Amino acid sequence: MAKIKKGDFIELDYTGKLTNDQVFDTSIKEIGEQNKLQKPSYEPLIVCVGEGQVIKGLDKNLESSETEKDYTFEIPMEEAYGKKDPKLMRVVPKSLFTKQKMNPYPGMQINAENMMGIVRSVSGGRVSVDFNHPFAGKDLVFDVKIKKILGNPKEKVQSLLKMLLRLDPSKYELEINADKMIIKSELKLPDVMLNAVKDKISKLVPEINSIEFSEEKSKATTQE
Repeated sequence: MAKIKKGDFIELDYTGKLTNDQVFDTSIKEIGEQNKLQKPSYEPLIVCVGEGQVIKGLDKNLESSETEKDYTFEIPMEEAYGKKDPKLMRVVPKSLFTKQKMNPYPGMQINAENMMGIVRSVSGGRVSVDFNHPFAGKDLVFDVKIKKILGNPKEKVQSLLKMLLRLDPSKYELEINADKMIIKSELKLPDVMLNAVKDKISKLVPEINSIEFSEEKSKATTQE
């Protein structure tokens, strides 16, 4: 067993629940299938502790935890998704939906101005839409087991690319020579985004002193 500290990259299994034991997310396939979750795949989560990659209450509890131990963390709403904000409850004319050929109903999810909302009620020509996070105002419970601490720089960088850019390892190739890393991918990303990723890698993976993005055709892409 090893104690976790801030800045460690860790791999963990988790199950997120409401306080009534309703499971809303998990990395474990058997639990997901038992609770009829709609997930395309199940895999352990990799996070850098203390970097806000998970909700505040979980991040805080991971620090000083130990590998290979089972934990149950109770997360108050203030350290999860916060309290419900009345300003994010909107009443809009039903005509806005009908113009889009939509028939609103309670529970319907919508995307408006890059915000996800849930229709709470439909009354006459008025529709009440809640743009709060679905778990705002709720205390949460997480069952967690930390499987290991990652020591391989490549694994750390891959986790950051997935977290920051949503990049799957099949879409790029990593080359490491001593403390220099070259990331090859055909995907063209804005310089501002690439520079931000470089800064984050330099900060969290000090083993790497030089980072280069190349738009060369990667082996992973040519094999597809």
